[in-house]
Amino acid sequence: MTTMTATELARNLSAVLDRLEHSSEEIVVVRHRHPVARLIPGAPRMSAMEAFADLYGAISADEGAAWSRDCAAADRTLTQGVVSAGMSWRCGAKASQSCQTRAGRHRGP
Repeated sequence: MTTMTATELARNLSAVLDRLEHSSEEIVVVRHRHPVARLIPGAPRMSAMEAFADLYGAISADEGAAWSRDCAAADRTLTQGVVSAGMSWRCGAKASQSCQTRAGRHRGP
């Protein structure tokens, strides 16, 4: 843990923020020899796998399998294109490609 005065923080704010971003170090800010604030690094970014890691064991294997099937079905539907209120979603085809949706032939963006 590092200690710095409020004046030092004000003069070097950008460098202090860089330091917080790249280290796990905590900084205590003091004014008149009394601690007035504690600066801590922000939470690290997570991958989707890390974010969903807590779900493991929280739901049963059957519920997990059903959730996985629902996600795959939704992904297929969005990839193929859907018709909602007479309008089709883009299917993800490239400009030189086309695909078939329920609304008819669709050309990429």
